[in-house]
Amino acid sequence: MKTQATQAILAMAKADPAYWQETLRSRCVDGTGSRTHYRTPETLQAALLDAEWQPYTHPDLGADVVAFCTDIPGMVGVEPINPAHFYTLQDPKGTGRVSAVRAYPERDLTDEADFTVLICGTEEGELRAFTFHPGEPIQPSACTAPPSDRWLSGRTCLNMGLTHAKIG
Repeated sequence: MKTQATQAILAMAKADPAYWQETLRSRCVDGTGSRTHYRTPETLQAALLDAEWQPYTHPDLGADVVAFCTDIPGMVGVEPINPAHFYTLQDPKGTGRVSAVRAYPERDLTDEADFTVLICGTEEGELRAFTFHPGEPIQPSACTAPPSDRWLSGRTCLNMGLTHAKIG
């Protein structure tokens, strides 16, 4: 029997395969931001579908989402924006909202998480998986600036309303 979480994963994979593939790719070991220890999107997808998901709540989750948690470990790849560091703006999933990604100084991932959170919401009448990541959630970016490889200061990013950055 499929759980609500696995049904949401399958629903997003069917509704927007390119988006879901990019989500999976970004959470593999060589992705950007928080990531698992899986090497390929296919093995990660299999692990997500095989996982034992439990309902999950957190104060940074919006009222319009449903979240689940499982024991897939990984590395936390987000941090508060530092005004003295430099960042690029990226939107690899094409959501129309950019995330800051730390460009300089470079930093290795050092914070381990022993769980993964799946965040879902309703689209076109069905529950779909929007994203997942190891570790606790943060509020999503609402910044609609265009993506840019140009380095921006942390202060500029903060002025744009961004609060956290992915670690590249």
